[in-house]
Amino acid sequence: MAGKFDIFISYRRKGGYDTAKLLYDRLRLDGYSVSFDIDTLEKGNFDDELEKRVHDCKDFILVLSPGVFDRFFDPNCIPEDDWVRREISCALRLNKNIVPLALDGFAYPSQSLPADVKDILRKNVIDLSPRHFESAYTNLKTKFLLSKQSFATRHKKSIIAFAAAAVLVLAACAFMAISAIYAQKDLEAKEAELKAQELQASAQRIVDSLRVAKESEIARATDSIARYIDSVKKASAATAKPRTAGTTNVTHVTHVTNVQAPPPPVPSSSGKTLHWRSGSRGADQIIFDKIKYAGIEKSKCSGNNLQLTVNKASCKVANVKGQVSCNWSPKLTVSTCDNRPVASFDSQNINTGILDNEELAKKSLETMARQINLTAWVSDLRKLK
Repeated sequence: MAGKFDIFISYRRKGGYDTAKLLYDRLRLDGYSVSFDIDTLEKGNFDDELEKRVHDCKDFILVLSPGVFDRFFDPNCIPEDDWVRREISCALRLNKNIVPLALDGFAYPSQSLPADVKDILRKNVIDLSPRHFESAYTNLKTKFLLSKQSFATRHKKSIIAFAAAAVLVLAACAFMAISAIYAQKDLEAKEAELKAQELQASAQRIVDSLRVAKESEIARATDSIARYIDSVKKASAATAKPRTAGTTNVTHVTHVTNVQAPPPPVPSSSGKTLHWRSGSRGADQIIFDKIKYAGIEKSKCSGNNLQLTVNKASCKVANVKGQVSCNWSPKLTVSTCDNRPVASFDSQNINTGILDNEELAKKSLETMARQINLTAWVSDLRKLK
């Protein structure tokens, strides 16, 4: 069984359904509780349920379509089977607030209405023609209906204002809480950065002291290795068979990490020039600064000269906190100007470990790259020239 409804709409399906449905939809949207047989009737006897709804309603709206009263005068029509007549009779008997709405083309019959419904003629009628529908509808709500709109509809503006104020208060509280959290994190990050800078400065002082102590030893060892490699190459050249024309000899040399002292420049013997193809920032520039003593130019490669390319470091997110780790095994590739490989040189792998963000990881990688000893690369590049 459905709940109680404040407004009951009575109509003839022929000529009155569309208007009744429109009224039902508009009143529902405006927050009224409305009974409409097709949409709101549930289980139970149809006639009992309709009369119960008339009994429980506050307002009885009667849609006066053309010919709405014709069945009242049909001798073949049984009054008990005429639902509109039963609804009007019940509303009059219960003294409901009856509001007749006259559609275009409606006129009261010239004959007298039956006794149980004749008092409907005494009710004030609202003209509900399409030309004046909005004004008539407003007049119906403000001057004729006893029913009230739902609480939410009547106090819509107040509810919206209260909800908006509540949202603003919650947003302000959330903003203050988040600001406090970020302020604490910023403080912790600054403290960590200061400690990292102190550790980096300490490590740099240690490296500088080792550099000063080892410079002469490194230079002597580098010259000795270079002489040894040169003698081995000469011996190999003397015993090796002639190579087939067009074959490219690719060599692969691996060097270890150490503190590098710049070697003295050696003039080119074959007339080939070395051209730098990698970038001019970050780790690329650090590698260039370490091997530029081999006579490398930052210009376009042409002719039978050689071009140099260094591989890129790999940085990736290490965990759900967004911390970053960078890994790099510096590799220098030597090729002809038309990209045929000639040689490649490797250095020891360096890894930054897990740091708070990518910027810190890249800075740490660049610091570690500055400690790589690439003196042997310089010597081998000079021989390639």
